[in-house]
Amino acid sequence: MMRLLLAGLALLMFAACGGGGDSPVPPIEIAVLRLEGNFYGNWPVQSYVARTDSEWSRIWDLHDPMQSPVPARPVVDFAAYTIAGISQGWGPTGCDGLVILRITDEPEQVRVAYRRLVIPAFAVCTASLVPLMIFVKIPATAKPIVFEPAP
Repeated sequence: MMRLLLAGLALLMFAACGGGGDSPVPPIEIAVLRLEGNFYGNWPVQSYVARTDSEWSRIWDLHDPMQSPVPARPVVDFAAYTIAGISQGWGPTGCDGLVILRITDEPEQVRVAYRRLVIPAFAVCTASLVPLMIFVKIPATAKPIVFEPAP
């Protein structure tokens, strides 16, 4: 009788803590695929998402490449990929930059966690301005893409 009572309590505790049934879908981590290209120049400080070649063209036209001839816009297969990017202006040394730490595909959105590189005080860096800009390719998606600074 005692075993039956304990088994019943265990089942009630399992059900009370959400075991089985409607458990939330865990986020899926997406591999970070950096988009290769020459992105040097003045980019508006913002995040970017391109799902079509025309959106990508409009984004590319937003920046001042500060170069002649203007570098070619990287070609992307939008049937397979969506582009996500972020710009935070300029960094004061060659050691500055942005890094995307992780990208997660969640039930309602895709989350891009990024961080500005923190350079140790003892690092030896070139004294040159660098654009704080990064673009990545992710599997094609229609979900909203949110950008989140990581601690």
